[in-house]
Amino acid sequence: MNKDKFYRVLKFSTISVAIFSIIFLLFCFFLKFHRSQSSQKQDHSQEVIEKDFADDPDDKIINIFYSADDFNALATCVSMASVLKNVSKDKEINFYIVYLDDKKFNDENMSKIESLKTKIRDFKLHFISFDSNKLSNFDKQDWHASILIKLWAPSLFPNIKRILWLDDDVIILKNIDEFYSQDLSEKYLAAVDISSYYNKYFGEYKNSRYWITAGVGLYNLQELRKDKIQDKLIECAKKYAYQNMSDEEKKEILGGVEEYALTNVIKKEKAILLPYRYCIMCFLDVFGKGHFKSEEEEIKKSIAMHFSGAWKPWKGRVGILDYYYEFWEKYFKLTPYYKKIE
Repeated sequence: MNKDKFYRVLKFSTISVAIFSIIFLLFCFFLKFHRSQSSQKQDHSQEVIEKDFADDPDDKIINIFYSADDFNALATCVSMASVLKNVSKDKEINFYIVYLDDKKFNDENMSKIESLKTKIRDFKLHFISFDSNKLSNFDKQDWHASILIKLWAPSLFPNIKRILWLDDDVIILKNIDEFYSQDLSEKYLAAVDISSYYNKYFGEYKNSRYWITAGVGLYNLQELRKDKIQDKLIECAKKYAYQNMSDEEKKEILGGVEEYALTNVIKKEKAILLPYRYCIMCFLDVFGKGHFKSEEEEIKKSIAMHFSGAWKPWKGRVGILDYYYEFWEKYFKLTPYYKKIE
């Protein structure tokens, strides 16, 4: 082979290798990008990636946690609408919805939930599947299994510092920035102590000197994890579930199994006890009469309203005072589920 032919072959080989290398690098980049996009989609529809929001500053993020599925999609959507209307515009809102195994929202309900982004404001929505086998110890108790999920909050959100738990039948009435940003240093949670309210209207109850209502709660997940409180909460709840109490005994205890655990594990000095206006309860007419000098005016100052008990506003207006229902209907109208309820 002469010198000119050798150099032509060498030049051709060099160019071929360069072209092949560029094509290979582009292929690798495309593959990496595709995997990244797939991972993000999976995160959106299934579980929160561990690093999500781990480094986000507390003063810019509002984390909200629901336990929900198709059964309570309407109520959850109304509650979410009330949150979206009552958080400052400079805050980012992250909704975390935990569902039991395969009981996630269907496509129709998902679309309705997502529509709040254009109807009200943008937010991030994440779903976490919860293993129902963890609730096998509670299959004989009277409360729906999904409400117990909040006891697992410290491990469900391993890299989040604080989160606001809301029951699906809770609506937010006022801006929650101040509530969410409370100083939780060395505290486990901020919640409403409703014992004095129960005592005033129903007489003294066993264990009612201090009682946390679980409908609304701001959890210091960092502190709960540090002191390994989750296991203590679950063990306490198991003991209560297995006590086979009569209906009368359960009334004396007050509330559900998760409230029993929160109250009996979290000592008073480790909780910020909020005034009743942070979570007024309106599940009977008697609960809406007499406890304020002027009920309607006081309710207008309240942060949250909890429709706990059998009387739910989406089932009908019977048993619910008009001015309670009107607050709920205000946010109901903002959702695609809205219809006139008699």
